[in-house]
Amino acid sequence: MLSNVIRDVIKGYSKSTDTVNNRISHQLREVILIVKQTLRQTFDIFFSKESDKSTLLGSYITAFQKTFLIPSKSSHGNETPSQPAITRLFSPSSNVHLIVRYLPESIQKYLPEFDPSPALTSENVQGLIQSWLEQVQDMLKEKVPEILSSIQSQADLIQVRSKLWELLDEDENRRNSIWKETAQNLLDKPYSIWDNLFRHIFNDRFKLMIDLALAKLSNQPESFVWPLVTDPSKSQRLKKDFAVTMNIWPSANTNNQSAFGLPNFSSSEKIQMFKESLKETANDRTDTLYKSQNAFDSCLTDIRKDVETHLKHFDYDNFHIKR
Repeated sequence: MLSNVIRDVIKGYSKSTDTVNNRISHQLREVILIVKQTLRQTFDIFFSKESDKSTLLGSYITAFQKTFLIPSKSSHGNETPSQPAITRLFSPSSNVHLIVRYLPESIQKYLPEFDPSPALTSENVQGLIQSWLEQVQDMLKEKVPEILSSIQSQADLIQVRSKLWELLDEDENRRNSIWKETAQNLLDKPYSIWDNLFRHIFNDRFKLMIDLALAKLSNQPESFVWPLVTDPSKSQRLKKDFAVTMNIWPSANTNNQSAFGLPNFSSSEKIQMFKESLKETANDRTDTLYKSQNAFDSCLTDIRKDVETHLKHFDYDNFHIKR
């Protein structure tokens, strides 16, 4: 049932007013809470003990055998349970506990033969919870990359990751003694939700985003440069006015890019334009070369700035590198 809840949270959550980052953060935080609460509740039922008292499950069984009542959590392990349970199966006016109380003693003490084998041991519980965690891990490995695919920048992905870290900080830094005790009893070792369920998924997405950005950069000759110099209407032949270098002197043919032209006015703006055109001429940069170089530089700069976002987030150093 809890696996189905996680599947529904991942698949079905939508809120029109939320941004993509908020929606994904909400989904993954809900998954984390379900996992934590499941382990915590399992620990409370089968392992948690207060001093010499029995486990929660054990105290429930003992109280139910004696009085047909289940103890409340506040009376965990006490001899005087207070929460009615079996009476809820009958009409409130039936007072079934009184009926049972006034039955003959032989019936009250009668115990039917019951063979619960194989007995449920702590090893069984540990095996089941480990198996469940593996199922959750496989499910997240399949579904979460699809969710993260809607995030297009490293910066946005870091924001989502930071919101998960806020929720996991105490557990991952071992400041939460309850979580440490829970994991140790259920799994026989410390357990990191981030390392086991999310780290590899986020790292793979970060790497894929870099690969996609560099593939886009590598594809510029075909996607950007080639359309600049060829004529699509003539079987991809070079454009008629295409030239690798500038014409040194102004030409009457306006289709060919010429070198610098002398300014007609002595205004600072015209002089600045003259200096720029002179510089381009000295570098022999045609418009096509300029556009191609500018497209490459812009794309590479965007990639670098996006990746550098990682350097700005040191609030959770222990999450960055697996020690």
